[in-house]
Amino acid sequence: MNTELQNTQVKPRVTEQASPASNSSANKFGNKSSNKEVKGEDSTPRKGRIQRQEDIELIKSRLQDADAFLFSDYRGLSVKQIGEVRKKLTTFSSSMHVHKNKLFKRALQELGYSDALQHFLTGPTAHVFIRGEASPVIKTLIDFEKKEKYSISVKGSYIEGQVYDQDQTEALSKIPSREQLLANLMGAMNAPAQKLASGLQDTIAKLARSLKALEETL
Repeated sequence: MNTELQNTQVKPRVTEQASPASNSSANKFGNKSSNKEVKGEDSTPRKGRIQRQEDIELIKSRLQDADAFLFSDYRGLSVKQIGEVRKKLTTFSSSMHVHKNKLFKRALQELGYSDALQHFLTGPTAHVFIRGEASPVIKTLIDFEKKEKYSISVKGSYIEGQVYDQDQTEALSKIPSREQLLANLMGAMNAPAQKLASGLQDTIAKLARSLKALEETL
């Protein structure tokens, strides 16, 4: 036997282990990691549920503070136009917000509102919370649509415990506000005596026409 071959040593084969950096690089490109992520109490799904409940409570608070509220379709409005509408509504101590329809439905259900309101919560919907009289607010939104040509329209409303559809809500905008009626009355009283009767009749006739228009929509 060849002595040179006998003295030759066979070196054991060493398997190189991947460094943490190489594992990280592999995972970045889609390889599955052997470590499974365990979701704790502060996981994203739980945070999402908490946020949804907070949003529902916010809607409920706004509904409870409002004297009335209405729904409007605002698709097509620019950010600037939405800001202008909101600014105008503040002059009536009212506000416009956009909530998810699903969360708004949940808030209505929890507060015991009529299921008839669910009909208005489809598609892009802005929610207007009204403090005080509703007719000036409705008229303002209609003026934005008719006069300013804004892409906003009234879908329906809830006023003094009653649900009104689009036509009925628009009819309510024609009813003079309390301030307008008082102003007309004071103007008639300050006029000469011979014009007093006619002034009162005009005020009453105007109110009667508005009520009749509303009655025809009911």
